[in-house]
Formats: sequence, structure tokens, C-alpha cells
Amino acid sequence: MIKQKKISDVKENWVKIFGELSYCGKKKPKIYASYDAKWTKEGWLPAHFFQGEVISRDKAYELYEEGYYQYLKNNMEARKKIVTSASEVYDIAPSNLSSGLDYNLQECTATHLQDIAVRRALIRLRLEELGITPDKKSLPHLKVFEGDHLVQIRDHTTEGYFLNPGKVPFHLPEAIINTTQHGWWDTGSVEDWYQRNKVLLVDPDKFKVQLVMSSPVNNFFSIAQESYYSTGFPPQVPESLRHFKGKDARGLYSRSNDITEIISSPILSWTEWKSLLPKLNLKFDRRRVDFNGIARS
Repeated sequence: MIKQKKISDVKENWVKIFGELSYCGKKKPKIYASYDAKWTKEGWLPAHFFQGEVISRDKAYELYEEGYYQYLKNNMEARKKIVTSASEVYDIAPSNLSSGLDYNLQECTATHLQDIAVRRALIRLRLEELGITPDKKSLPHLKVFEGDHLVQIRDHTTEGYFLNPGKVPFHLPEAIINTTQHGWWDTGSVEDWYQRNKVLLVDPDKFKVQLVMSSPVNNFFSIAQESYYSTGFPPQVPESLRHFKGKDARGLYSRSNDITEIISSPILSWTEWKSLLPKLNLKFDRRRVDFNGIARS
């Protein structure tokens, strides 16, 4: 089930982590449980980032759908193909049909969105053909499919693969953030936007890390040497961090001449680090230094 907490309930100083929350699939319960264990159930929230703002999952679904709407509106061949062949569409299993037009009705372990987006986009287009301005918040359940069988929209082996979110282009490609995620989807696709623009919001009092590397432009923090977090990404977003896998972050150290490695750092909350960092007299000359030996102002 999608974690439900309003963006408006989250304070502005919550840490915004880019690059960590990517494609989950059937691993979502395990991944979410790990976040609960680290930050408590109330200490984190999945969201998206769009044009300078953190947005809710519901708003992200609207943008996801808009990608499908624009594609089907401007690609009559694809629209005709799905309408004339399918009696309905699904992603993971035929049970997906029970979601209807509601993205928040998720009956599977993994989230399915493309089937709902196709359904909603086709209804919007049909209403427009009838001269009716669609109310996206209250779409009617119109019959839009004319085919005689269910069509699965999933991997390359399925009939509806041409409507896979990794193949359908996102209508605002300039809004896609250049994070570290890579996957099965095409660059510039609906899925590319949906995955790269995910942001993990974490309570700064519960986000506890060690300072492990420092450079003139950013600092690197870690949790148990497996997840690294760099400050300054994107630079226009306050309280933001970029997630790196441990091996990738250590690779940056091996290739740079101005990153100082720090050992014996205490584990502190992000709130505490924000107060302490300005007081540290850090050097950037590719040394290994003991945190306790760093001068402070």
C-alpha cells in the first residue's frame, strides 16, 4: 500500500534525498520496511520533485498520466491500435482492472500505473471528441475499448509493450532530473521522469549519519558504508542530498585530488550536523584525517 502522508504535513527543513528511491517493483514492502527501521514510519515520506517544488504522489500521478494523454492524443496509430484490439488493459495481473480509474487502489505488491493512465487518457480523449471538457478529478467510467481480449502492458513479450511507460515519451523532458538512476526504461520516457524525479523526505532529527569525506564543493555522509549522501544536489534545493552507492562514492575519492577522507566521525542527526559543519576547519588535500583532530572555530 502506498504510504499516505500529506506533503503539507512535512516541514520545510526535512531532508530531501535524490537518487535513493528508485524502481521498487515487488521489493517495495522490503524497501519501505528498511526505511521504517531507520527513520520510523512517521519519519520519512516518498514524494516527487517537479519544476523546483516537492510534489505529492497524487500530483506525480497526474503528470505521469499527462505523458500518456499527450502521446495518445498525438499518436493516432498507437491510440487506434490499443482501442481496437483490447477489451481492457492491465499491467501485472488481470486483477489490476479492479483499480479502475483510481491510482491509489493498488491490489498487488508492486504498484501498477500504466494501465490506469491509459484508461484515463483514453476517456479524456473520448470526452473531448464529444465536446465535453473532462474533469480529471471525476472522470466517468466510459467504454473506450472495442477489442475482444485483455491486453497486458508490460515487458517486450506482451502485446501492449508499445505503451510501456519506459517507451512512452514524457511530455516535459526538460523536467527530468539528472540523478544516478539507471534501469530498463528509455531516456526521456514517462518512467524515466517517474523514477529520476522521486525524492525521499526524511525527518532531520531521525536522519543519522557519519561524515566520511569532504571537498571544497560538498560533504559526504554515510550510513554503515553502504549508502553515501552528498550535499549540494540539486544546488537550488535547500536541505537536499544526493544518494550514492558506497562503491560509487569511494570511486569518486579515488579519482579526486581534493577530497579528504575522514575517520572516527560520530553518528549525528542531520540537525546536529547542520549546526556543527560551519564550525569545522576542513582541509581538502586528499588526506585521511581523524575527526577528533579537526580544528573547530
